[in-house]
Amino acid sequence: MPVQFDVDESLLTDAIKIGGFKTRDDAVNVALKEFIGLKKRQEAMDLLWQVDFDEDWSPQKARGKV
Repeated sequence: MPVQFDVDESLLTDAIKIGGFKTRDDAVNVALKEFIGLKKRQEAMDLLWQVDFDEDWSPQKARGKV
C-alpha cells in the first residue's frame, strides 16, 4: 500500500547504509518491525514487574514432598 510521509533523509540514508538495505521501503519496514518488537518487549517487562513472587515457594513444597 503506497503511503507518503516525511522522513528525515539523513536518518533514512544512514539506516540504508548501516542495514545494507537495497530500497528505502526495506529500511522503513525493518525499522517499523523492530520498533513494534521493542515496544512489545517493553510492555512484557512492565507486566513482569507487576507479578508478586512468593519468596518461600519451592517445587518440592508445591508437590507435597516436604
